[in-house]
Amino acid sequence: MSQTNVRRTTLWLTKTALMLAAAVTAQWAAVTLSGSNQLIVGSVVNFFLLFSCLLGGFWSAQAVACLTPCVGALVGLVPNPLLIPFVALSNAAMIGTFSLIWFAGQSPKGSKRILRLVAALVPAVLVKYGAMVLCARVGFPLVGIAGPQLDKLTAMWGITQMFTAAIGAGLALLAGLKKFPQYRR
Repeated sequence: MSQTNVRRTTLWLTKTALMLAAAVTAQWAAVTLSGSNQLIVGSVVNFFLLFSCLLGGFWSAQAVACLTPCVGALVGLVPNPLLIPFVALSNAAMIGTFSLIWFAGQSPKGSKRILRLVAALVPAVLVKYGAMVLCARVGFPLVGIAGPQLDKLTAMWGITQMFTAAIGAGLALLAGLKKFPQYRR
């Protein structure tokens, strides 16, 4: 491996680790301060997922997207360990949609940058919401979640999730106004 590749990989690993640490710390702080308020905690996590993509690129954000549900389970935000893959899948769908639009073509400048951010964030929010609803309605029964628990989880994974994704996207939009190098990893 050349020295340039080593530096690039080290930089990527460092950014990913920092974003994961920031997401986990923010998740823990939000749980501690808000008493597991889904709107606050979800918004903070969604912000860090999208910000990870802006800062470290697609693979960095996917790593954070797949590891934050595990932390959520450890701190009691994910009520059933069977839900971890569904949360990770929904997070990954949001990041994939955002990345597909954000990293398309050359890096825009000025007002085109803001328009590209909005054009990437809006569908990403809708895809995450759709993925969560689909997981709740189709995936949960497949893993044996039924009855009152299914009703409660389906309600939790409804419109509130779209609001948490939208708030996180709004925060990412504000953070994204700063110019970050675009990594395509």
